[in-house]
Amino acid sequence: MAVPTLDRIYHNSDFSDGREVKISRREVRGIVRKYGFFAGQDWIVRSLFRRASAGLPQSDPGVREGLDAVVRAAVSRFEGGRSGGLDDHSLSTGQHF
Repeated sequence: MAVPTLDRIYHNSDFSDGREVKISRREVRGIVRKYGFFAGQDWIVRSLFRRASAGLPQSDPGVREGLDAVVRAAVSRFEGGRSGGLDDHSLSTGQHF
């Protein structure tokens, strides 16, 4: 549901109220049905997502590099078992701060 909302924001960047870019309940139902129907077929869901987001600009490469660095650091701490790193409990509960 983020992709249709982002598409509306992209094509109406001077919106002043969230209602101007909000997707309807009917659209939400359609998205849930379409993606739910293919829930077990990851490659189809990925294809649908790529098609839906094709008109949106790509994100800043610097953002991806920063996220990759965060993930590498987290994996390193987890695999190294250092104090203060991520452990099974913090991964399952999301409590790692």
